[in-house]
Amino acid sequence: MKKLLCFTLVGVMAANIASAQFVINESTRLFDPSFRGLANTTWFGWGSGSFDGASNNELIDNPATTIGIATAGVSLTQSTAFDILSSGNNIYTSTAGATDLLLALPTSGTLGLGFTTIIVQGKTAFGGFGIAPAFGTIAGVSSVFEIGNNATASGQFWAKYEIAGNLSSYNLAITLAAESFTSIAELEVDTYWSATGFAADIAVVPEPSALALVGLGSFALFGLKRRSRKAA
Repeated sequence: MKKLLCFTLVGVMAANIASAQFVINESTRLFDPSFRGLANTTWFGWGSGSFDGASNNELIDNPATTIGIATAGVSLTQSTAFDILSSGNNIYTSTAGATDLLLALPTSGTLGLGFTTIIVQGKTAFGGFGIAPAFGTIAGVSSVFEIGNNATASGQFWAKYEIAGNLSSYNLAITLAAESFTSIAELEVDTYWSATGFAADIAVVPEPSALALVGLGSFALFGLKRRSRKAA
């Protein structure tokens, strides 16, 4: 009975990890949501070295998007006049004070109806985050937030919002703490509107203990198979 319980628990743990569509610590880049490119979606973002605006003043003042499909109404600014850009024009807070990244996120869908999914992703050029960025609410809805180091040892985050109804655009504030040494070299946004429900996409960062348990279960099952063969 104990063996059956052990194998059942391991099986459940393995199923939970396997069911996640995206596993951050196994990735080498930001994820492509399952709905990207479909009707009633938007996709836009900023790649490495593209966060300084046209005025080249070391401030984030609505730089042109360099990822995805240019969408009318996209906006990225900062709430302070602190220099939070590195020499390579990536976001790097270093010794700056607390600053909000302010985003205007246009969507595509039937206004006032249905279900809106918004996914915001980002990663560092290398290394992990000093202090994780804090994501504000969108239309009063908090995000499901995951953060960890990916397979290339870069910090990577995923924030997913599920919002009933639809507006033509939403506003989001991402707070970077003072002197947090937070780096962002890539930032992407995907939105999806559906008349029937939210997108099922999820991301996870499995706990080391869960991964170890799955490995232990696999080893135990391998041993069980070997004993079964010998008995045969």
